[in-house]
Amino acid sequence: MRSSNLVEPNLVGKEIIHASRKLVNFVVAHKDNKPYKLAIVGTGGVGKTTLAQKIYNDQQIKGSFKIHAWICVSQDYNEVTLLKEVLVNIGVHDEQGETKGELPKKLAETIEGKSFFLVLDDVWKSIIWTDLLRTPLHGTSAGVLLVTTRDDQITKRIGVHHTHRVDPMSVDVGWELLWKSMNVNEEKDVQNLRNTGIEIVRKCGCLPLAIKVTASALASKDLTEHPLG
Repeated sequence: MRSSNLVEPNLVGKEIIHASRKLVNFVVAHKDNKPYKLAIVGTGGVGKTTLAQKIYNDQQIKGSFKIHAWICVSQDYNEVTLLKEVLVNIGVHDEQGETKGELPKKLAETIEGKSFFLVLDDVWKSIIWTDLLRTPLHGTSAGVLLVTTRDDQITKRIGVHHTHRVDPMSVDVGWELLWKSMNVNEEKDVQNLRNTGIEIVRKCGCLPLAIKVTASALASKDLTEHPLG
């Protein structure tokens, strides 16, 4: 388990920019709830984490909450490690020997009376909220929990108040992501590569992650002389 490094992608597409603005406004509007739960749902590689990063890094979000934490959960998270990671993320020193029983109380005491924005990225099990974080976070202060997940059932078990679904990119936006990620700058080169590039985008399922990985693999080729061959 690791925290995301929150690197801004070199291109996120107009659709994600529009969605992030909408969701930032949504988060800020509900910042006084106890707590408000929001989910970003979509298939793997569709851009859930990229969208969550845009929201997390937004200056309006930074100014609206006292405490911010980003936790990359993954399938094999450890409960004690995760609780400690939340505490470290909000500036609490990690002490050796603390138990699963002690850590939730410490978390509750730390955030009491402070507004929080917590992102749980890549959630595979609802018990991370229902059994681990709900009690220390629920009654202590106002805040927003943002979850990214592939599974609609998880959002139901967590009891999210609003779900934003991320669909695959349109072919045109996917093509823009491909050529910009490959640093193709000349208009004539973009047009020459368009048909083959769109075919690649379709083979990638219009998924941003797959497109960016493919672009990285292709970027070393001289595409103007040997187009995607």
